[in-house]
Amino acid sequence: APTAVATPAFSVGTGTYDTELTVTVTCATPDATIHYTTTGVDPTEQDATVTSGGTVSITQSATLKAKAWKEGVTESDVNTAVYTLAVATPMLSPGTGTYGTAQTVTASTTSPGVTLRYTLDGSDPTEGSAAYSTPLYVDTATSVKVKGFRDGWTTSLTALATYAFNYGTLTAPT
Repeated sequence: APTAVATPAFSVGTGTYDTELTVTVTCATPDATIHYTTTGVDPTEQDATVTSGGTVSITQSATLKAKAWKEGVTESDVNTAVYTLAVATPMLSPGTGTYGTAQTVTASTTSPGVTLRYTLDGSDPTEGSAAYSTPLYVDTATSVKVKGFRDGWTTSLTALATYAFNYGTLTAPT
């Protein structure tokens, strides 16, 4: 007979991800009780449980730890995974270029629950910058910078697109 409960396993390993995670937790020891934390503290038998094959949702950066117990057998070692959730770099459309007409610039990100913030003066966006909600009308030389923010997540990298305009030859005033 085994002398200790098998260490719980995670379906998703330590890493940086740009979306929420659903981590399946399994234990090879039948009928073991798996306790877990997402705070980085080692689990005790008073912490939340997950059944083998059950899932834990990771909705912000977290350190998942799991340990399993079974009566009459030494408890398992602790398994740890560190999940960094980082907002995906926003995309700007259209991209950098010289245009003959005014442009409507849209910003988007693939990460859920994100607030995009932008600047038009060349500075990097901050938590205090204007929130993007509708496409931006650009008709003069402008640098658009956008960053994505979400509580508990690493802020995205900055997206930058520079717009120049060539409206052609204008008729001379009379």
